[in-house]
Amino acid sequence: MEEKIYYKDDRVKVTDLRITCNHVTVPIEKIENVIVDFKVATMTVSVSLFMLVLLLIPLLCYFYGPYGCWGIILLIAGAFWLRMIYKTYTVLKISLGTRTLNILETSMPNREYIFKIEEALKAAVLDVSSGANMAV
Repeated sequence: MEEKIYYKDDRVKVTDLRITCNHVTVPIEKIENVIVDFKVATMTVSVSLFMLVLLLIPLLCYFYGPYGCWGIILLIAGAFWLRMIYKTYTVLKISLGTRTLNILETSMPNREYIFKIEEALKAAVLDVSSGANMAV
């Protein structure tokens, strides 16, 4: 029996039997739900803290002199954190009973890539579940 391929590229392969992504394989029949999640709260907090530190640097330097340079260190750390959240903003999750697995993460501009995989995965899950109902 040959597998029906719903989506395939260098990192992800979705068939009627399994999804393989980043060297992790999950059987389609065990997948209950497919979710695309956005890290909105984390992104909001990181942007807010970055802007707060950016506004506080002149005050820190004015009142504390050389010790105000800690504000620059905080700004660099905030920028690094913001970049990390930005690179993993969109998350593709699947639920397997009580467990939820993060299958793939990507940045904001690449969220269409996640949506393509989500569509293929939902089609595969729907085909497998409808095929199981027919067989019964």
